Amino acid sequence: MLNPYREVNHLNHTNAALLWLCFLVLLSVCLISLLLGIGFNYQTTASNFLKHPEFWIVGLWATLGATTYGFMRGLWYLVVEKNFGSKEIGYQFAVILAAPFIALLLFAVFHYHHTNDSAESSFALMFFLSGLLTGHFFSIFHVFARPVNSKPVLAHSSDLSSFIETDHNRYGFQIPVSLTIKLSIDSAGLFEEDIKQIQNQRFWNASVNLQPDEGGSVLHANRNGELFIFSEVDPGSYTLRAAQSTRLSNGILNLFSEQKIEVKEEVDRVISIALKKLDL
Repeated sequence: MLNPYREVNHLNHTNAALLWLCFLVLLSVCLISLLLGIGFNYQTTASNFLKHPEFWIVGLWATLGATTYGFMRGLWYLVVEKNFGSKEIGYQFAVILAAPFIALLLFAVFHYHHTNDSAESSFALMFFLSGLLTGHFFSIFHVFARPVNSKPVLAHSSDLSSFIETDHNRYGFQIPVSLTIKLSIDSAGLFEEDIKQIQNQRFWNASVNLQPDEGGSVLHANRNGELFIFSEVDPGSYTLRAAQSTRLSNGILNLFSEQKIEVKEEVDRVISIALKKLDL
């Protein structure tokens, strides 16, 4: 069964970092224009290049963006998910260190390859590209950083599913499953002729429902031929009940059965339940 909530993962955090960087670097353009008012000449030498305030503002602003993102992500794990691991600290530290170097590298490349451009028309593009590519570079570190609340997987394990935490569990989602109920007859206490008459009617007037053990609304199955189907059932413990009143040649026969079932996530099931004669 496909998980509709899949792909809610670290890419969302990378996109959040990207948005923060883009906002901060574009804001820095305004600060440079308002506070510095310094023209920038792309014909400068390498030694003079390092003396320009704009060069250092790029690195400082990229560091600020990465630090802000790291703080917000750490706060999310501490307050909302209440699961902050030491692995996340190392990852965020690497991001903060890498962000200014990547931004400065892009700044230098742009500086030496646009000698005929002016600061006023190119600063916005330069800062935007620096933040854009720096933000996407963050995703590389996810190759080396295991998710915070994942569990280690043993090499000799034959069943990896028990070690993998799916995204819907992490973010509090539950994936409904479908249950197919197949009815049969418990012949105890029934005459052979009665059984034949019941089988000929094929459970046309049978009712099947699920009662959650923890309380809640009763679920009623939809009939599909001789099967009864629950299309969306949340994981949990339930009591399955089936009943039918059948008119026979010698009177009315009431059949009933119930059993406890456990519905597991992402596991569709076919359940057989035998109806027994109900003595009133």
